[in-house]
Amino acid sequence: MTENEEVLEKMMGSDRRVFFKLYDIVFDPVYRYAVRRVGHTDYLKRLVNRTFYRAYHQLPQYFEEKVPFRLWILRHVKRVADEMGAPMRADVSDALMDLEQRDLEMILFKNFEGLSDSEVAYILDIEESAFTPLYYRLLSKLKSN
Repeated sequence: MTENEEVLEKMMGSDRRVFFKLYDIVFDPVYRYAVRRVGHTDYLKRLVNRTFYRAYHQLPQYFEEKVPFRLWILRHVKRVADEMGAPMRADVSDALMDLEQRDLEMILFKNFEGLSDSEVAYILDIEESAFTPLYYRLLSKLKSN
């Protein structure tokens, strides 16, 4: 059993104080994606805070989904950023700025966060079988530009 799973087991026993230990475990990937998504803007702090607030209050849903906690919370970062209307950061190269938001997020999660195809598909709510063709079409598009 991993450290995350042990922490989650304790949470299932309704000891919500354990959430702060989980916060420490997943803060870095959440913050790293948030910075890549919105940059160091006014949105950054609100995005991270709202993500953890939502995660804390939606923990029962996590236990129903049966996915790694890191993926579950990264999906929340993406959703919260979308709901806030947080713009994609402006210092991304011109080729990437021309991409649709979903395509840019595929690049960020796959190449910068090092997630697998199935993990990125989960976060972006894409069918796993559809992700690989979408991703390789995206790479071809980028190479042709």
